[in-house]
Amino acid sequence: MHHDNLPDNNEKHFSRKKVIILIVLVATLFLLYTLSKAEEIKTYSKTDIFDIPQIDQEIKIDGIMDEPAWQNALKISFNNEISPGDNTPASIETIFYIMYDNHNIYAGFIAQDPEPAKIRAHISDRDKAWLDDIVGIFFDTFNDENRAFGFFVNPLGIQNDEIQSDGGRVEDLSWDGIWDSAGKITDDGYVVEIMIPFRTIQFQRSASKQIWGFAPVRIYPRNQRYQMSCFKLDRNNDCLQCQFPKISGFEGISPGKNIELNPTITGIRTRTSNAYEDEPIPETNGKADIGLTGYYGLTTNLRLSGTINPDFSQVEADAAQLDVNKQFALFYPEKRPFFLEGMDFFSTPQNIAYTRTMADPDWGIKLSGKEGKNSVGLFFVSDNITNLLFPGSQSSDSETLEQHNTAAVLRFRRDFANSSNIGIIVTDRESANYHNRVAGIDGLLRITKSDSITFQFLGSNTAYPLNIITDYNQKTGSLTGTSSRISYAREQRTYYLNAYYENFSPDFRADLGFIPQVDYHKWTLMGRYFIRGEKDDFFALIVFGPDYHEIRDYSSNLLDRIAEIEFEAQAPLQSYFYWNTTYREKVYDNVSFKNQFSHFLYFQIKPSGIIYFEFETNFGDDIDYDNTRPAKLFYVEPEAIINLGKNISASISYEYHHLKVEEGELFRAHLAQLNLTYHFNSRAFFRGIIQYADINRNAALYFDEVDPEEQTLFAQLLFSYKLNPRTVLFLGYTDNRLGYLNTNLAQTDRTLFIKIGYAWNL
Repeated sequence: MHHDNLPDNNEKHFSRKKVIILIVLVATLFLLYTLSKAEEIKTYSKTDIFDIPQIDQEIKIDGIMDEPAWQNALKISFNNEISPGDNTPASIETIFYIMYDNHNIYAGFIAQDPEPAKIRAHISDRDKAWLDDIVGIFFDTFNDENRAFGFFVNPLGIQNDEIQSDGGRVEDLSWDGIWDSAGKITDDGYVVEIMIPFRTIQFQRSASKQIWGFAPVRIYPRNQRYQMSCFKLDRNNDCLQCQFPKISGFEGISPGKNIELNPTITGIRTRTSNAYEDEPIPETNGKADIGLTGYYGLTTNLRLSGTINPDFSQVEADAAQLDVNKQFALFYPEKRPFFLEGMDFFSTPQNIAYTRTMADPDWGIKLSGKEGKNSVGLFFVSDNITNLLFPGSQSSDSETLEQHNTAAVLRFRRDFANSSNIGIIVTDRESANYHNRVAGIDGLLRITKSDSITFQFLGSNTAYPLNIITDYNQKTGSLTGTSSRISYAREQRTYYLNAYYENFSPDFRADLGFIPQVDYHKWTLMGRYFIRGEKDDFFALIVFGPDYHEIRDYSSNLLDRIAEIEFEAQAPLQSYFYWNTTYREKVYDNVSFKNQFSHFLYFQIKPSGIIYFEFETNFGDDIDYDNTRPAKLFYVEPEAIINLGKNISASISYEYHHLKVEEGELFRAHLAQLNLTYHFNSRAFFRGIIQYADINRNAALYFDEVDPEEQTLFAQLLFSYKLNPRTVLFLGYTDNRLGYLNTNLAQTDRTLFIKIGYAWNL
């Protein structure tokens, strides 16, 4: 190993080059601020409160809107284009209707279109229609201007839903509510009807009239992805939900008994075989399980859920990732329904509650909701497997223990003036000779409508069993650590400024979260300047600006110093372009890597409803982390989504990762993924997935022994029927294969599985 470029750990002064870079960054930020001050700022007054009528007539959700009650509904026209236009007149007509009865909200949309043949609409699984024409509505049911439920529908009635939090800055697309919708394409556009049961959402506990925030929206994807609504968007205000219009009504509404039981039956039969043993002996194992998950609305705003012997098998396969030349552990998103329920209540600036660490639970209980200005989240889970992540300043490691643990998370947050909030979070995981406990305080302070401060301060205490201490070089006794983060942001129509500082002490652990790096201080300064095009301009939006990051460990040794310049633009055919050039000084494994330059390019385009294409590439100076030496990187990833008519969709992606060192090519890695789906209707589909990875290494250039070639092949066939997100039938088959140098791919396991779930509302 070469150590001829050892860093000066007592470095206290920038070199001339570093000073020049810093001066350029500061000057650019000052220029952005100066340019923005020269522009006249537009402001808009609060919208009047709309009264929403109550009805007592039955409504059939069929996409026709022919019941007389629709004539008495509140009617609102969309007269503003809020993106990419800057509150310009809407180019097409949309009329929004809304009313309610004692148990449901009814919303209707008549969306005119001068060229209905160009309407983009496809049959798909729920939450997969965001690229189509869609209409929908946000409801801020507590009128706290901080959290909103979103319901969106394409012209064929396909549902998309989400929860927005932090005033609209955070989107959770994983939330799935049970509601009804229908859509029909007509000769002059399309019509959509929506019915949202009150038991699906949480709202104020009051029998009298309530005021909610709401925002009906139409997305019209043509040459640009136009967004239209009935309100004007003030881009000098970084709080979207603070600008929502208000509706008044909902006297006497009720979620009913609001009890849901969700029994599940699962069957799995797996055949495993180690094909690389001298005498591979296949083993076949079968398992059948009955589970029960229940949901109970304690009040209109508090929801209790529990599960016994849950089915946490993950039907939807994770997107494959290349785990090669990485410093830290890979992140995979949560997809399991019990954990997704109400998870936005547990979010904080740092990822302290990452539920995929809970791998094999046998029971769980959760409470989430809001009372007045107070939000609360609480869950307990009994898990049969203990996953551990060991973070460091330059790398991370992991281990799985076949031992039981009990995990708990408590979250409390209180809202106060100007959509600000302050909260606490406590996590605890206990097992034999092991514990990890984390507690902290966090908040969002909106100083003005453009300026905000976020912060979080955390402390942790951890004790590992003796075998973990020995095998992973962890400290004996109790480990105590701290973390803090504070960020200031200013957002205006023409610029954005952000500065933040964060740190994690060497002994900080958050084993119920995802914190792969500790033992560092990080300082960041960034700015962006926005140029917004007029109606007929080629570019709808241009954004550019610099970033500066510096990271040092707790001994003040430099880990990373990064200066970046970024440029992005929105153009016709729904195209988007992003470019980043980075200058970097990095220290890894006591070796200093100076004067590193790299470049990143991303491009996407959606010229029609048939095809979506994106492309990214990264090239330039890099580090060979396995052998601690300079390297040259070339990475490319194209991806396409193709719609073949209304029923067939295909997603194809390919990744190529190449690393070269002075002595020659170190490795080439390929990852290809194909997802082909046929949709019988809005409820049923058949899907095939293939994921193939091939990593070729030049073993002679590695200091430690490595496999010269490794191949993996994953295939899955799945039939899915969903009456709603929890009344489901899944029937599938998976196949895993593994290969090495001079050997063919051999099957390691194959699995047949079936799952039946039913949502029984009492």
